[in-house]
Amino acid sequence: MEAVTWHCPACGATSSYETTCMIDFVQYVPVRPPEPEAVLSTPTVAQPTSTVSDPQLAAGNEIEDVRPSPERLALRTPWRRVVNLPDEGDLLMGRSHPPLKEIPEALASHQISRRHLRLFRDRSGVLMVEDFKSTNGTFVDGVAVREQPVPLRAGQILRFGLDVECPVVRINEFGEPEDD
Repeated sequence: MEAVTWHCPACGATSSYETTCMIDFVQYVPVRPPEPEAVLSTPTVAQPTSTVSDPQLAAGNEIEDVRPSPERLALRTPWRRVVNLPDEGDLLMGRSHPPLKEIPEALASHQISRRHLRLFRDRSGVLMVEDFKSTNGTFVDGVAVREQPVPLRAGQILRFGLDVECPVVRINEFGEPEDD
């Protein structure tokens, strides 16, 4: 039986058993060890020798699957702040999580729950939003995010509750938000 490690998606704390993070109040998720590579039983054939200029290739290391980098996105908040959205991993948002925790106006908003939503990239790199059963709900272009995570892209409006609207904008190569 393989060992499973559990980790908090918010702070990265780990555990050897399933639990809830006492810091972020988030359920730990399992992290399984990588699957062993399949070994093919093919006859060995002499390969032509060549000079390799890349030291990683020369050492026999594999190159990772190169995929186009995901579209970099940010939220433009009603409080004149820009919140960069994750290129990888996930971002929890609510009154008790940075970056909203650092905005006094967000803390005063009655529409934002303490643990409101999670933003993350799926396996194909698409940004997804998931509601954490917040009191006032999460909406994308006016449609409620309920049971399943919903894709989020530039030009859409992410709304916390009834009145906290945050346009989703692209981030340019200089790290600045672009208006469509």
